[in-house]
Amino acid sequence: MSEHLKDYLYEEKYHPSKLDEVILPNRIRSMLKGIIESGNIPGFLFSGSPGTGKTTCAKIICEEIGVDYHVIEGSVNNGIDFVRGALFELAQSSSSNGKYSVIIIDEADYLTKNSQSALRNIINLTQGYCRWILTANYPQKIIPAIRSSRLVEIPFAPTRDEILKEVAPHMWKRMNEILKSEKIGVEDYKSLQKWMVANLPNIRYILKSIQIMGAQNSRVIPASISLESHDITVEGFKTIVKGNYENLVKFVYATPQEVIMEFFQEHLTEIVLNPENYTKALTLTSQFQSMQKGVEEIYTISWLLNLKTLI
Repeated sequence: MSEHLKDYLYEEKYHPSKLDEVILPNRIRSMLKGIIESGNIPGFLFSGSPGTGKTTCAKIICEEIGVDYHVIEGSVNNGIDFVRGALFELAQSSSSNGKYSVIIIDEADYLTKNSQSALRNIINLTQGYCRWILTANYPQKIIPAIRSSRLVEIPFAPTRDEILKEVAPHMWKRMNEILKSEKIGVEDYKSLQKWMVANLPNIRYILKSIQIMGAQNSRVIPASISLESHDITVEGFKTIVKGNYENLVKFVYATPQEVIMEFFQEHLTEIVLNPENYTKALTLTSQFQSMQKGVEEIYTISWLLNLKTLI
């Protein structure tokens, strides 16, 4: 994602840069502060559900200790050829500051079993000059040889009591700051707070959802908010497409492309009111789907801008 487009996505625009800014239970924050104060990264597995700050904290720890680090997307680079080739080569490269370097493998649970076996050997071979932090939504998919004996596991799994007493108040304050900054109104704060608590600790999901809801409803979070209120509505879709460009871009970067496409095709006759334009709209959609060869958000934005004349 290009730097200027990150300004449109709330989870990037309001991304924490320091540990004290990350929304965490005090127990987990204390453990991470202890790591930073020790100045040492022996190797960690950060486990827990999506959106709980695992990758963010891994980066912040490296930055605050002052070591070079590289982030690898395990969901994309999960094959054994990559692990034995490019990843091993990266691990062998020297740090620019004379310290060990750190490799963060995000969503390491996507690595195949063979890839994980190869990774275990690489961890052993490079231990003197490369340290590792793995994140996993499903730690049970990490092979025991890595999970049990090579890395220290820290579960990002707040209890319900921690969510209610520590995480929720911090998140409520942060969310209201974002809504104020983005000039998004709220019809019913009580309903919004109840919805937020129900979706914790997935902070990423909450930020994406309020961005979509604000874009769909003329920059107002509706009183009818529900646990699935991030879903697209017909009127919301039409408002976004026919509205200003900034809201359109924010919506596209906060919503998976397949969700937008599926919604449009399912509600075609409600979105495109003139039957004479049905075929044109479907042809346009098919053309943009076949053209994609790069960043999918760019093509989705172009498709919606062209679709605007048919709604």
